[in-house]
Amino acid sequence: MGHHNKSGLSGGLIFQQIPYHQGTAWSWLLGAFAQAHWRVYQDADLAHSFLEPLIQHLQGGCVGTLSEIFDGDAPHAPRGAFAQAWSVAEVLRVSAKLGPLLRG
Repeated sequence: MGHHNKSGLSGGLIFQQIPYHQGTAWSWLLGAFAQAHWRVYQDADLAHSFLEPLIQHLQGGCVGTLSEIFDGDAPHAPRGAFAQAWSVAEVLRVSAKLGPLLRG
């Protein structure tokens, strides 16, 4: 019998990697999502709130970095590479863009 991973799938490496590409939250995409949300709804506070968990993650674990991926389901545990530069860049880029627009 093959190895059982978190999703309950068994089998070789290919079956173990399926959850990596399905149901995973890629941290670098949240910057673009937050910016798009702001452009559509013009609510900087709400858009920035999507980045808050990642900003908190920057201050814990490997300080100043973001993990590559997070579990799609709560509690959204960090996975993959523990330091992903483009994830940090996206969160900081959009946070800096939204920062002057925040009301609270």
